[in-house]
Amino acid sequence: MSCFALRDLSFHRVVFAHVLAVENYHFSFSTAGFGAYYPARDEHSGLLEIGYVVRNPLVVDNHTTGERYTVEEGDMFLFPPGHNITVRAQNPGEHKHITSEYMLDATVSRWDEGEETDTTLVLPYVIRAEKASRSAKNIIHRVAADYSLLADKSYFAQAADFFALLEGLRRSGDPRVGEKPYFSPVSKAHCKKAEEYIEAHILEPISIQDIADAVELNKNYLINIFSVYKGMGPAEYINRVKLNRILLLVSHYGYTLRQACEYVGYTDPNYISRLFRKYYGVSFTDYCYNLKMNEPT
Repeated sequence: MSCFALRDLSFHRVVFAHVLAVENYHFSFSTAGFGAYYPARDEHSGLLEIGYVVRNPLVVDNHTTGERYTVEEGDMFLFPPGHNITVRAQNPGEHKHITSEYMLDATVSRWDEGEETDTTLVLPYVIRAEKASRSAKNIIHRVAADYSLLADKSYFAQAADFFALLEGLRRSGDPRVGEKPYFSPVSKAHCKKAEEYIEAHILEPISIQDIADAVELNKNYLINIFSVYKGMGPAEYINRVKLNRILLLVSHYGYTLRQACEYVGYTDPNYISRLFRKYYGVSFTDYCYNLKMNEPT
């Protein structure tokens, strides 16, 4: 099964999600542009559909890649932007799947093994049931329920679901992510204590040495085990937690970027802007602008 790569990804909104149970399912569609939902912004605009099969496998004709493959019960399927797809139920009778569609801008390409870029998300078109993330499926189910019930979710809440879903997919489907090494209960307990320390002092400047002293570990050893435990070093984890607090303060409580930075122990808003672009691939200003434009009126 081939994989696709997403680069320069920018999320806009959830455009559709549902739980579908239908007889003799057969459907053709395109994920290029925003389809019938909204006008495409440019050639990078498109829809990313992510779902999973509950009953009666799907046969997929991916006209863009020239492949035909089957999505078995429990498997997850992904249709990236810029693809022409035909899907049909493998067997007569009722077919059921749960799916969600996301409007985004991204550069999409076929992935060749050996290509390594930190900001590139690499995923297969199908994630088999034995590897599919349960948390990712739960998010898809929740998004479908929210959409069906017309839940009034803010752009920020939608984005949180979307990126949490992508992270679950990355961990279960990215071919560059190997098997996790054994992680001892003692190391896990140390890392949990480190997390608790960070949470308790998140509004202050925090050094790695401060955390190491608090959990009574060598600094370098802490960095090593924490990186395995969280998939990132403690410095990046601290930055990401602080960035989330800053986003919350700016988007929901009317803080300026400078005020929010000072509140969480940073003194340089420009540094925060650089961090935000590094971790999320978009400027803080652009993100907040999209947040404002997509808030319900």
